[in-house]
Amino acid sequence: MVAKDYEYTYDIITNKATHSKRYTSSLAELEGLQEYHDGKSDTISEIEMPDGENGRTVALHFKEMKPGMTQSGNSNIWEAAAPYHYLKDVALDKLISSNKVRKNPLFYGPYKVSKVVRGQSVSWVPNEHYYKDKPHLDKIIASVITPASVAQSLKSNKFDVTQVSNSQWQDIKGSKGENVMNKDAMMNNQALRQAIAYGMNVDEVYKGYSSGLSFRISTLIPKQFGDYFDKNVKGYTYNIKKDNELLDKAGYKKKGHTAFNQMESL
Repeated sequence: MVAKDYEYTYDIITNKATHSKRYTSSLAELEGLQEYHDGKSDTISEIEMPDGENGRTVALHFKEMKPGMTQSGNSNIWEAAAPYHYLKDVALDKLISSNKVRKNPLFYGPYKVSKVVRGQSVSWVPNEHYYKDKPHLDKIIASVITPASVAQSLKSNKFDVTQVSNSQWQDIKGSKGENVMNKDAMMNNQALRQAIAYGMNVDEVYKGYSSGLSFRISTLIPKQFGDYFDKNVKGYTYNIKKDNELLDKAGYKKKGHTAFNQMESL
């Protein structure tokens, strides 16, 4: 995957010829995107590839920077890419019907499509070109079924995961397995979890990386929840002494571990 693959994704989303439904006003915070969408420009002016199309760097220039842009899942920055080298010969107005999209798409994730039965199912197998370890599942099959068939499908163990409406609960409640907590799991240790919390210097990280605009919260219940917010909760501040004491209590200190060692092993 190279810089052009990412830039090309914006072409697909923004050019009206593709009939894409993904173009939004949030994405249009990118300079030049609206002009390209409206046909006033032939290119998206503020997407730069400093190391060239085959490089690994893309620079985006926005009209305004927003706090959410630092988080994955924000609506301003697109987080996927498309194989330009594979699709470049397909006209944008033909992409939606192209076999390269409909029947033989390329993927850079852990799985790739192996078979499509239109309107019925899609089969996925491990992608041999994936840059990380081989996935643990040999195959994934996603099928379309009618809501009326869900209960019987579960009873016959046809599916591992499915959606069930509340009204179907009486029909399926006896067919599901039981989730059993692993009492021997490493993180099933309150002292260890507390040690990890005391071992993270969140305040210093925020100070160094967010210009003081971010701050540590003491509880998951924010002030906006009124009476449900407990102002007396101090939360977990950076405290190596407590970190070591809790690691000792958890049975890890004597093994030469630290709270961060535990986090890295997860």
